[in-house]
Amino acid sequence: NPNVQGYCIHALADGDWIIGAGLIDMFRNPKTYAYEGTKAASQPRILSIRVHPRNVYAERGTKIEITGVNELGVINGNLKVEVVAGDGKIVFAKASKANLNSGITPLFNEPLDTTAFKGTYTVKAKIAAADGAPVTGNAYSFDVFTAEQLAVPKQRIAVLDPSNSLKPFLRQAG
Repeated sequence: NPNVQGYCIHALADGDWIIGAGLIDMFRNPKTYAYEGTKAASQPRILSIRVHPRNVYAERGTKIEITGVNELGVINGNLKVEVVAGDGKIVFAKASKANLNSGITPLFNEPLDTTAFKGTYTVKAKIAAADGAPVTGNAYSFDVFTAEQLAVPKQRIAVLDPSNSLKPFLRQAG
């Protein structure tokens, strides 16, 4: 609908009282996660991070995609991408020139070798203007599972499956 300039967030603030023309009760503290998430997603510049697939088989690897969303003027700057292990160790880092154009701009699309990974990792991305001033950033977590972790257990297990929707899959998987 081209006549709509935004969206209503009153239901995201636990149904607070709406004042006049759609203003929200900004005095509620603490704000709910849905409110804070909507506020974060409504920034004029955002880096959207995707890891495909999010749950990774270590030997198969994954792909990192970063897309810039910009409702303001063009930024010619630098993109920094890091993958950080749960212990804080940086296991991947890459920096490159990036133009954050107005609108939606693909900025990064690369495979990631995860053969030596196990556990939870976080992709951190930041874009800075040419003078070093921070523009925006984001982080996204994903999990890597080794073949050993995914092996069929040798001991017997009990499964409560009243609808019999899981047992056939488990039997087929061995």
